[in-house]
Amino acid sequence: MTAARAIDTVVVGVGDLKFGRPPVRSVVTHALGSCVGVFAWDPGSRRGACLHFMLPRADGDAEPHRYADTGLPRLIRGLAPDRPAARRLRLVACGGATVNGDTGLFRIGERNIEALRHFLREVGLVLAAQDLGGFAPRTARLDLATGQVTVGTGLRTSVL
Repeated sequence: MTAARAIDTVVVGVGDLKFGRPPVRSVVTHALGSCVGVFAWDPGSRRGACLHFMLPRADGDAEPHRYADTGLPRLIRGLAPDRPAARRLRLVACGGATVNGDTGLFRIGERNIEALRHFLREVGLVLAAQDLGGFAPRTARLDLATGQVTVGTGLRTSVL
């Protein structure tokens, strides 16, 4: 009989929202091109989560985590039952790049960043750190012990 292996890392896919708590060590998401990854971490419980949203508005789609306007409230409510608890969260955002020459009509990365900022203004929350815009896709990882987010592109790695 073998003991169950502890999950070391929770992987968040595109258009998904996942939560982690100890003994899980980290929450990671890949392929942040024009998509935005928003990490929330509660320093008291060391619980954290990541929303990897694809577009600013749901417009009736049944997949709420794909969109900023429906996914972001679920991210915050999943860790913070009320406004004082929400204000204690450490929030970090990554992504929103301009990819494949999307500088014209669609500007998906830019619109995703605008949707995130609009939501934060509406609910009175602020980002502790960010790595938004630019032209490079990213991978980002939240360390549940420290709340630090490590962001990597093919060329650089930074800690937020």
